[in-house]
Amino acid sequence: MIAPVPEGTPTTLYKYRQFDADGYHLRLLEEGELWFSSVRAFNDPFDSVLTFETEGTPAWKKRRWAENFLQRETPRLGHRERGRVARERLRKIARDPEHFDWVKAQHVESVCRTLGVYCLSEVRDDLLMWAHYSASHSGFCVGLDTERLR
Repeated sequence: MIAPVPEGTPTTLYKYRQFDADGYHLRLLEEGELWFSSVRAFNDPFDSVLTFETEGTPAWKKRRWAENFLQRETPRLGHRERGRVARERLRKIARDPEHFDWVKAQHVESVCRTLGVYCLSEVRDDLLMWAHYSASHSGFCVGLDTERLR
């Protein structure tokens, strides 16, 4: 599932690639294949730092978050049981800051397992991007029409 394109997104975004031996990157051109990487695969650990804040969040929203998290992690739980476990865990989180840190880490890990990132640039002639992502200026750059994603 691709997220909706935010308002104000340029009509063309660019992907820098290299000609690789197995043709992996050429599949973007030949088949329109997009690969969404895990944030865990990024070479810069600060590129994808996820934050988790709950201060000022209404209780009903926290409960919904807990139920959604449980639904992903334990899909066999019924709706009523999921609600009970969510309330119980939220009470434990409120009493124990260390448990809250554990829950945050579990949530971040869940997000990292289930979401991917597709990196694009607004600039088609960025020398640094050509150097890093196009095998030292010997690869290619593809413009993607964001209007077709809307």
